[in-house]
Order: sequence, then C-alpha cells, then structure tokens
Amino acid sequence: MYLLRPDAIRGVGMLVLGPQEYHALMTKLAQAWSRQDTESALECFTSDAVYFEPQDVQFYHGQEQLRSYFGALTPGTFIVFHHLSFDESNQVGAGEFSFGLKGKSSADHGVVIVKVRDGKIASWCEYPSERDRLLSKTLSDWTARNGSGTSVTIHESLWDRLVGSRK
Repeated sequence: MYLLRPDAIRGVGMLVLGPQEYHALMTKLAQAWSRQDTESALECFTSDAVYFEPQDVQFYHGQEQLRSYFGALTPGTFIVFHHLSFDESNQVGAGEFSFGLKGKSSADHGVVIVKVRDGKIASWCEYPSERDRLLSKTLSDWTARNGSGTSVTIHESLWDRLVGSRK
C-alpha cells in the first residue's frame, strides 16, 4: 500500500506516482527481493511488465516469467537502491543499485531505468557496471528536471527508446 498525495491520482483511473511514491515502490521491491518474497516483488510490476538487460543478457515479459526469475533467486540475495531519481511528468525513474549475496565481500553494481504505469513498474532496463561502464559517463551527460526540481539523469537516446522522443 502506498501513501499518496491528494493530487497523485490523475487521468481516467490511472495512478500517477510522485518522487516519494516512486521511492516507496522501489523500497518495497528491494525489501521483497531481499526476502525472496516473490509475490510481494511481483506486486510492484504490471501484469505485462518487461524486465531486461540490453544485448539480450536477460529478458522477462509478464508476471509468469518474472515469477520464475524471482523464484529462482538464491536465498540471501539482496538488492539495495542508491540515489533514486524520478521524473514525475514522464513517470520514469532511475536508480543506482547494489546486488549480491549476504555475507559475501563484494556485490555487483549498476543503474536501472524504470518506466512506471498506473503506479507499478511497466519496464525495467538494467545496466550492470561490469557490462555497461559507458552508462556511468553518459549519466552525467544529460539531466532532465521535472516541475518539483527533482533531477533525473538519463542518456538521451535511452530516454527516447524508453518513453519516446522528447522533441
């Protein structure tokens, strides 16, 4: 359940998140993921969600494929989000993450770009650091600002691919 601002519900039956609600959604996902609570993690995604890592390293479409992915996680797997940002007007968020196993001395790190629809994750595109070091440079190349002043940093071509051209 999310705590919503009075203006958070807009349009015809569509839930529109603000930065605080986006942060709550990502926190709920991280907690469910880290408990290996598949059903709670799936509540964060639309029924037709797409979860992918470019170059076809990972690709899951819909709740059933996501259920298989989350259900196969090794006990002790965790994900932690850092530096979450959200563009409310486009319902697109980004966050740095660490992903690993509890008790290990190292973890993988990366960036995820998330498109939200009706209050849930509709598209998850992740860029692990070991495969896409280029993103760390491009994150500083382009910054979009929404009306509340929350900044979202995304490479322009990635933005266009996820939400359509801004032009």
